[in-house]
Amino acid sequence: MTRRWRSPRYGAAIGLTLVGVACGATIPGTLGGTLATALIGLGLVGVVSLVFYEIGLSEDRDRAQSVRPPDQASPDQAPPDEAPTPPGHPDSRLRPAPRPDRMRGQRRRLR
Repeated sequence: MTRRWRSPRYGAAIGLTLVGVACGATIPGTLGGTLATALIGLGLVGVVSLVFYEIGLSEDRDRAQSVRPPDQASPDQAPPDEAPTPPGHPDSRLRPAPRPDRMRGQRRRLR
C-alpha cells in the first residue's frame, strides 16, 4: 500500500470511530448508544484490519527479497526443492506416518 492510499484509509477508519463517539455523546437514548457502538466497532475493526494488511504486505516483501532468482543461484549448488533424489533413496518414496498406540475413542491396549 502506498503512502498516498494509506492516509485516507486510516483516516476514514479513525473518522468513523470519532463519528461514533460524537453520536454517542450527542444523540440521547438507545439510538445514540446503538449508533455509537456500531460506528466505533466498525472504525476499530477497520484500523485493526489495515494494520494486519500492512503486516502481511511487509512479510510478502521480505519473502520476495529473501528468494533469489534461479539465474543468480550458484551453479555448483542446486536449490533443495529441485535437487533430485536417487531412485533407491529412502526419501524417494512416501512413508506413512507412524500410528499412535491409542486412537481417540478407543480403549487402551494392554501389551
